[in-house]
Amino acid sequence: EVLLNGWVQAGLVENAKAAQETFDSIYKLRDGDHEGLLMSPLDQTTIEPDIIMIYCNPAQTMLLLHATIYKSGGRPSFSSQTAFGSCSDGIAQTILTGKANVVLPGIGDRLISMAKEDELIFTLPVSMLDIVLEGLEAASEKGMMRYPLPIHLAYQFKLPWE
Repeated sequence: EVLLNGWVQAGLVENAKAAQETFDSIYKLRDGDHEGLLMSPLDQTTIEPDIIMIYCNPAQTMLLLHATIYKSGGRPSFSSQTAFGSCSDGIAQTILTGKANVVLPGIGDRLISMAKEDELIFTLPVSMLDIVLEGLEAASEKGMMRYPLPIHLAYQFKLPWE
């Protein structure tokens, strides 16, 4: 209840009903299902992670999304909402669904994690890591998907007075 009242007082939602609807819509891990939460840079972690969280720009996000469908094809889908961005949509949703996700960084990501205004978050279960790496490598070898993205203008530009 303190959290919900805080959302109203902060102006994130208009009233208690909107706060409750928002709270009910966020992904949550059930008490007792997990021992705890350990976060660390991948190159410094001492355990095999359940998920990987990557702060990236939209172009990098697009490449990562393409890599997720490299093996199976299809259409990548994701959902995100503003409350508890990386906590709900990044951590809990990725663990509960077992799927990669694109997350809009929330207020906590901006204030505490110092996410920049041009950053998104891409999360994936560690079980998808080999697929994503293979997809990135294959696309890079073909030259189609590179970073930074090449710009190709396929037209001749003329100024209006020419």
